[in-house]
Amino acid sequence: MGKGIAGVCGAEPLEPWPGIGLGTGGAPFIRYKPEQRLYPGNLLPGAASIIVLGIGCGRELSYEADEHPRGRFSVGAVGLDYHIALRALLDGLEDTLRKGGYIFECHKSVDTGPLPEKALAVKAGLGWLGRNGLLINDELGSFLNIGYMVTDIELTELESLIPLEIFTEKGRFCGECNRCIKACPGAALIKTDEGTVFDYRKCVSYLTQKKGELAGDERRSIGLRLYGCDACQDACDYNRNAYIGKITDIDYIAPRLDEILNLTKAEYERRYKATAVYWRGLGVLKRNAAAALENWKSYNH
Repeated sequence: MGKGIAGVCGAEPLEPWPGIGLGTGGAPFIRYKPEQRLYPGNLLPGAASIIVLGIGCGRELSYEADEHPRGRFSVGAVGLDYHIALRALLDGLEDTLRKGGYIFECHKSVDTGPLPEKALAVKAGLGWLGRNGLLINDELGSFLNIGYMVTDIELTELESLIPLEIFTEKGRFCGECNRCIKACPGAALIKTDEGTVFDYRKCVSYLTQKKGELAGDERRSIGLRLYGCDACQDACDYNRNAYIGKITDIDYIAPRLDEILNLTKAEYERRYKATAVYWRGLGVLKRNAAAALENWKSYNH
């Protein structure tokens, strides 16, 4: 499951910020209205505190390439689905608290609830938001998955590392390297006079997960990626050596494209049901594999 971090913050209303769709760029796959994302008390009457958990997922890639056309999964997409792993941690935390004599109500969420996990993580002191809009922790870098528990228990609030700021040039920690901006294959990170703006519609991770057909420029933009994109994270200095393990099996993270295109539904279920890849279905995965094969041929001819 990897290394974990935890923090606590109060459950008072959140301030509006760009990462929850109240500013430039919006947020993909969010079915909640922006105002629903600001109020923890809407999830749990009497909410007093929020416990935020994070688990690292960054792994070093150590395998030999071969001549076969292969795609690439994001490192966060392989292995046990982080929704399952974090939910188990939150359930265990609830059980521990109840066994400790606490009587309380709670609401738990991993990536599906209305509250913005990254904003809560910053508020709870787990890290800061980098120029690429991802949470960065000193030890684990930005390869992190986040879950939270809203509770009516009064807990001591930990001091946040920095004021909540996102997609700006004011960050104390990112400096002026701009590596994530330069590395983004879809040019989704845009530097402006006012700060760095994120346009999720150009984000390759989003493109590999959205439904429907991809336009020609979108198919070219995803390159060989089958699900997710690590480009901005791979470029980030804070992820250097921030690994929780090593991937040595090329088929695990870079499967052959012909095998993906020929997957049966039963084989897809067997291989990917417990992973994050399963969320979007076999059709989207094969669509991405077909685009990746087109791109592989253009690179090699």
